[in-house]
Amino acid sequence: MRVCYVISGLGVGGAEFALLRLCRALRASNIETTVVSASGAGALGKQFESEGIAVLALNINRIHDAACANRRLKQHLGQHRPHLIQGWMYHGNLLASMMSRADGVPRPVFWGVRQSLHGNRDKPTTRIVIRVSAQLSARPNAIVYNSSTARLQHEAIGFSPRRAHVIPNGFDLEMFRLDRGAREALRASLGFAPDTPVIGHVARFHPSKDHAGFLRAFARVAEDRASVRAVLAGDGVDWTNSELARLVSQLGIADRIRLLGRRSDVPALMSSFDVFCSSSNGMEGFPNVVAEAMCCQVPCVATDIGDTRAVIGPSGEVVEANNVPALAAALHRAIDLPPTARKALGSAAREHIATHYSTEEIAEKYTQLYQSIVSETGTASCAA
Repeated sequence: MRVCYVISGLGVGGAEFALLRLCRALRASNIETTVVSASGAGALGKQFESEGIAVLALNINRIHDAACANRRLKQHLGQHRPHLIQGWMYHGNLLASMMSRADGVPRPVFWGVRQSLHGNRDKPTTRIVIRVSAQLSARPNAIVYNSSTARLQHEAIGFSPRRAHVIPNGFDLEMFRLDRGAREALRASLGFAPDTPVIGHVARFHPSKDHAGFLRAFARVAEDRASVRAVLAGDGVDWTNSELARLVSQLGIADRIRLLGRRSDVPALMSSFDVFCSSSNGMEGFPNVVAEAMCCQVPCVATDIGDTRAVIGPSGEVVEANNVPALAAALHRAIDLPPTARKALGSAAREHIATHYSTEEIAEKYTQLYQSIVSETGTASCAA
């Protein structure tokens, strides 16, 4: 079977990495994948191609780019002959519907919704796209949500429940695992002693990630835990970010904080943490970064957004979003655990992901859904 994914762009982000992991895992089911990016190839385009996944970057920036893009799209579909087209995020979903018959071959269309609507801070144009999507949502053959919360929220604003499915994200436990050597090396490079208690936070700088809430909670922990340190990483999370640097200074925690910016060594970075914190206050559907930390045997404290509670399960603590005292108290409890208790909690966290969210299990769910729809619509021979 052949599947063409359609996405607005291939920049660095949780949804983009989730797609890359899925494409890798589907190979085991003999599913060939290609990706169409409405914008450029982005930071991840070459990584997809290095994995043998063909990428078509349409580079649509202006209206008159669309005609040229349509010709290239028709050529791409004719060359790869996908049995179905799967949208990935709102803009990708609409484009998938528009392009499904670009080469004259009818195919099933799937939509992929990758976020919740908690505290939605999307751009005005994206909000329009969401409203339009709700009106058109009975048309795709299936809508795949990555969290139960996202499904309920979208159906509440008018998305069709007719062919809705929930398939969470999957994680490669070989890629994301505790690396004790990297832990020691990273801690040394950051000027930390081996036994320094470290709280980690990995997220791009965006209001929905609530860096301010995390820093205020950490400041409370640091008041009576002199040895504790925090490491923050992600796009825009460095000392050139004046808003972030100003808040750190105001809180008087500059000597306790490391701001690392974007990192490509996330598994190694996670391995250097004693506790991981996700402080999101909106838009999170499935908290990828929490699951990645859990794969690396790091206990997590996170806010109750999207399906975070289900992802963490019994191996961490979930608190109300936008509640700095509650977040600080949970971080206190986690960092004060004896090392043996933290280690046991970390092992339980990895086991929880292995049991419920492995890439193999998630790829199998997609495979079964794809096969059932292709069989139902009789399109296998049309695209052969």
